[in-house]
Amino acid sequence: MITGPNNSNSTSNSAINKYTAESKAGKTSNAQGPVTPAQTEAVSTAPTTSANNVSFSNEARMIQKLSQEISSYPSVDAERVAKIKVELASGGFNINSGAIAQKMMLLDSLY
Repeated sequence: MITGPNNSNSTSNSAINKYTAESKAGKTSNAQGPVTPAQTEAVSTAPTTSANNVSFSNEARMIQKLSQEISSYPSVDAERVAKIKVELASGGFNINSGAIAQKMMLLDSLY
């Protein structure tokens, strides 16, 4: 299981626990195959007047988990920015234009 710095996975754990309990009771299958923890949680929170089933591929679930993990990190590395500011102020920050150009060309070749 992937979690961010806060290790907040209580929602996932409750859905997994519920899924495990239902699978032991034989309540986890439907015409489309086994019910996933996400489906169990979605069905338990859905209005009782309609039954909505949503199925996500493994890739979609992985992308969602990675997106949540990435969003939990700061967009700027404050420590690195502080080091560069100190180097700029002292005149010790050297820009290697050749290395920058090589990396730009490498990135361009990937697309």
